Amino acid sequence: MVGAPEGPAAEVTGDVDELVDGVADVPETGSDASSAEEPQRAKLLRPRQIRPTEAVLAVAVVALLVAATLVGARVSSGHKAKAPVARATTSVRAAAPPAQIAGDAVLNCSLLTGLSGWKASSDTGHVQLTRVSGPPSPAGLPTAADVVSPGPTGKWAMVLIALREPVAYFQVGSTYRMQLWERDVTGSGAGLILVLANQNYRARPTTASMDAAHKDTDWHLVSRTFVATAPGGEDTGLYVQLPTDQAFHYQLTGASVVPVVVPAVPRVDGPPAQVVSFDGPAGSPPNPAQWNREVGGNGWGNGELETYTRSVSNAQQDGAGHLVITARRETKTGPDGIRRDYTSARINTQGKVVVQPGSYVESTIDVPVGDGVWSAFWLIGSNFPQVGWPASGELNVMEVAGADTTWVHTAAHMAAVGDPRQLEEFGWGDAGGSTDLGPDLRARPHSYGVYFDGQTVRFYIDRKEHMAVWAQDAQTAGWDWPFGKPESLVLNIAVGAGDPTNTPFPQTMTVGPISIWQGGTPF
Repeated sequence: MVGAPEGPAAEVTGDVDELVDGVADVPETGSDASSAEEPQRAKLLRPRQIRPTEAVLAVAVVALLVAATLVGARVSSGHKAKAPVARATTSVRAAAPPAQIAGDAVLNCSLLTGLSGWKASSDTGHVQLTRVSGPPSPAGLPTAADVVSPGPTGKWAMVLIALREPVAYFQVGSTYRMQLWERDVTGSGAGLILVLANQNYRARPTTASMDAAHKDTDWHLVSRTFVATAPGGEDTGLYVQLPTDQAFHYQLTGASVVPVVVPAVPRVDGPPAQVVSFDGPAGSPPNPAQWNREVGGNGWGNGELETYTRSVSNAQQDGAGHLVITARRETKTGPDGIRRDYTSARINTQGKVVVQPGSYVESTIDVPVGDGVWSAFWLIGSNFPQVGWPASGELNVMEVAGADTTWVHTAAHMAAVGDPRQLEEFGWGDAGGSTDLGPDLRARPHSYGVYFDGQTVRFYIDRKEHMAVWAQDAQTAGWDWPFGKPESLVLNIAVGAGDPTNTPFPQTMTVGPISIWQGGTPF
């Protein structure tokens, strides 16, 4: 364990089991009044961990935070894209809460008025919350909350920070930013998660979350920009999810939830600047002038069970403007000498079709569903051969994994600054990263799209935005932002998201033309 540096002197000590200033221990209607529901991690666990290959203007921030230095397939180009036209959108716009509650929603951001509005609790009750003062944080704040547990805390542990009038404050469709300065006093690297919720992990105006885990004892700023998708509840607070499987010692200060103004994605009129089409004859392979075939059965870093082939039985055009990728149950030994019981196809446009930053990419796709079936439409940085993964960045426009017939997943992957092999990510359950479309995905095709540039990434299903991430949040966390650079396209079906033994094969993914608009979205 890293030795803790000399810290602030304790001013108030003792367990705090009463919440004041507007956030009370009153469960919502229909919830269990005897105990808090187990809080669940904000991000869903992904079925894999590795796959090779804003400028935002903050408004009404407390003066101390403002003063702080934040540390912490043929391509057709016969149509010329028109100059982008900026416009407002319904999904991301300047926040406009009522004037009487404009500004920071946090009641007692740095405990300048004592412990009012702060509560620490856990499944076992063994969390101590005290107010400390001493050497200030990088934001210049002289006081902080000291949060300690001597051991595991059961199923859940949290700090809840009260907000002003959260029901009226959060306006659906408006954009906000939540922030918190944190310091892991022991440098354990265990990590915490910042979300908005009540003590029962309900009444959530957004599912956005932000992880922070550091193996040092420095102060770090945790920041996440989000679009409110629901009103707040009467007891919604800034919820800090703490470790449950070990002792911890954190100091927290500078809590903030403020409306922010973000630039809308520009709109472009007219047809796409490029179309990657599948207009070849039925039975023909994808156009080799556009697409590379990846081959082999090495598991691809995900424990995949198939071998990818060059065969038209796994990837061919249908003569009606589509590409059909087919996963089959058949035994084959690939050129790498690895014998597999499934075959499929994985193709990419590396070095052939490049998507520039500031572009919107879209395709209409009919996806398969079944245990062990894992289809994807994604982008990877065109500099992948030079910098590797995840430094290249990866945008999962669409992933459908396993037998869940209604859920679509998206994610943005990147590396940590200074460590090109350390994976960091937004998505898969975080703020729209996992989307339940309701009807069975096999009932009809859906359009899947992404806009990316040096400041933001926006994901869309049927031209409705469902997830947005911003460079500022990533960079504040110490993550790289690779999406201001060109990307290449990738399509594949993997086998291995679950057990495919009882799944009928073949399984097919039908992909329509891939359209690329430069300078913004066409809607």
